[in-house]
Amino acid sequence: MKEQKREVPTAMIVQLSRLFGEKSKIAKKNTRSDTEWRRDLNLVLAELWNYFDSNVETDTVHRVMLHSGFAAATHALSIEENFWPGYVEGITRILLCLLGDYPDHRKRKTGSKKEDHYRLSNDRSVGFLQTNKQKLHMLCWAAPALLELSAMPLNVFHDFRNDVGFEVPQEEFLSWYKENYPDDYLKVF
Repeated sequence: MKEQKREVPTAMIVQLSRLFGEKSKIAKKNTRSDTEWRRDLNLVLAELWNYFDSNVETDTVHRVMLHSGFAAATHALSIEENFWPGYVEGITRILLCLLGDYPDHRKRKTGSKKEDHYRLSNDRSVGFLQTNKQKLHMLCWAAPALLELSAMPLNVFHDFRNDVGFEVPQEEFLSWYKENYPDDYLKVF
C-alpha cells in the first residue's frame, strides 16, 4: 500500500530553503509521505548538529544534555507511526538546553508559579554579544526585513559615506547612525 502524501506547510518550505537552499530537492518538495518526512527530518537534525557543533562552546555536561535531545529526536524518526511527538520533544529539549537548562517541574504543586519558574540559569546563562561588524550586518540586512524603520539603513549608509568620506572605517557608521537616526537605532538595538 502506497503511503499517503500530505502537503508541506509553507513555513516548513521556507525553513528548508533557508537550511538547504531554495533549489535543493528537499526544499522544492511540496508533498511528503511519513517515510519522506522521517528521511528529511533526519537531514535537518544532521544540519542542526553541524550548526550546534560550529557555534556552541559549552561544558561537557551541557553537551551531553544537548546530545540527548538530538538522540531523542533521531530515535523518534525510527518509529514507524506517530513519530512527530517524540521528534518535537527532542527539538524542545534541545531548545531548552540551549537556553541554559532542561527544567524538571514534575514534582511541582499546582497553583501560581514561583517568580523564578522560567529561569534556566542554574548551571549556565545565555548571553548574546554582537561585534560592531555583526551589528552593522544586522542593521543593514536583517532589521529592515523585520522592523519598520524610517529609512533603509543601506541607503542611509550611502548618506554616511557622502557625509564623512571613505577614509572613515565603516564601523563608525553605527555611531553616526545612532546620532542621526536615534529612533531607528533604539528600535534595532
